[in-house]
Amino acid sequence: VLRHTGIRIEEMLELTHHSFVAYTLPTTGEVVPMLQVAPSKTDAERLLLVAPELAEVLTAIIFRVRAGKASLPLVSAYDVFEQTWSPPMPYLFQRRFGWTRPPWFELQAEEHRAFRERVGIIDMTSFGKVELDGPGALPLLERVTGNLIARPVGSVVYTQLLDRRGGIAGDVTITRLGPHRFRLVTGAGYVNSDLGWLRLEQREEDGPVDLRETTEDLCVVGIWGPHARAVLEGVTDDDVSEGGFPFMQARDIRIAGFAVFAQRVTYVGELGWEFYLDPRVAVQVWDRLMAAGETFGIRPGGYRALDSLRMEKGYRYYGSDLTLLDNPLEAGLGFCVRFDKGEFNGREALLAAKAAGITRRLRTLLVGDHEYATIYGGEAVYADGSIVGRVRSCAYGFTVRRNIAYSYLPVGLGPGAQVEVELFGRRVPAEVSTDAVLKREQLVGHDAKPVAS
Repeated sequence: VLRHTGIRIEEMLELTHHSFVAYTLPTTGEVVPMLQVAPSKTDAERLLLVAPELAEVLTAIIFRVRAGKASLPLVSAYDVFEQTWSPPMPYLFQRRFGWTRPPWFELQAEEHRAFRERVGIIDMTSFGKVELDGPGALPLLERVTGNLIARPVGSVVYTQLLDRRGGIAGDVTITRLGPHRFRLVTGAGYVNSDLGWLRLEQREEDGPVDLRETTEDLCVVGIWGPHARAVLEGVTDDDVSEGGFPFMQARDIRIAGFAVFAQRVTYVGELGWEFYLDPRVAVQVWDRLMAAGETFGIRPGGYRALDSLRMEKGYRYYGSDLTLLDNPLEAGLGFCVRFDKGEFNGREALLAAKAAGITRRLRTLLVGDHEYATIYGGEAVYADGSIVGRVRSCAYGFTVRRNIAYSYLPVGLGPGAQVEVELFGRRVPAEVSTDAVLKREQLVGHDAKPVAS
């Protein structure tokens, strides 16, 4: 990385925390001195100002240097591993495969199929968590969200945080843990902004409320797929049947004797649960679920598989599909807006937009044919020769075997409309589909009634 950015080793040493360590090359056994650079958050921010290319290094940056000659030309860790590691590590070869189909494509397809056809398991601990406790929690949440929060203890609500213009400030689930206690779950990259938003929105008349980030206090394991219930029933004595544990509900259960808090929600559109648990028992719970799922073909999956799974079901992602410049009506999330619950941020603006009629709508596009297409987001979408939108999210849907993209389009371009997406200077035909290419479990919307707090 230094070789390509032109940063001198002396500059790197000044900018970051570092140390020299002995490193044994895996294939030759040769021991070479290594300069290990482990940037803190502040270090990383300074480095990125000097060289944005450093953003591609996702782990601690390690450079091989000659003993006592730190100023000599350096070789990046990628080069070291590509030359010495066996078997090859595909995720280190980004610079080799360039703009073509990534080498992990088939591996991602296998993970995707596990969730869709059998059962998959995923570590979702990185998702942000904020707990609200106190009499002021419910008034605060009702004011900053579009959906109804005043539901019985154990309810899970999918909703958006809204600003006063109806713009989307966050995309979250909120679980009622007690009469005055709630847990808000958000994306890993948005916990600080969501927590800050809640603090900015606090009002003295709400009553006292304690806001606390609890991301690192709990591990989260997700399990989804047609056989998810059968796997769970193999490790618990609790009733997890359809009637005993309905969709969008949460409660304490035990898995192989370990206490977990289970939520029946989904970001992949299949039957399943999220389990919130003490980090000290997380590995044991994971292992018990893996063992119980062996006969069902259980397989761990990652966030890339999560992306393709959620897009086939029409689920949105904050930061790309949803922003402060978009509102829930345009995003196809009108079912999350409860105008009858009383005043909340953006209510008047959204009522006005609803009365006037929205002019654009987030649409699902099926781009090209069954072959993988290189789409990254931001590509222009054309209709009748004019640009009418740009791609937001994108992924290859392994179940439908199509390239899927989201884009805000003029409201008249509904399902069945034909558009084009510009990929590397070439316009590729695309069809506007329904929001969900595959049927999904119905989220709680207007069917729930308010309850006393």
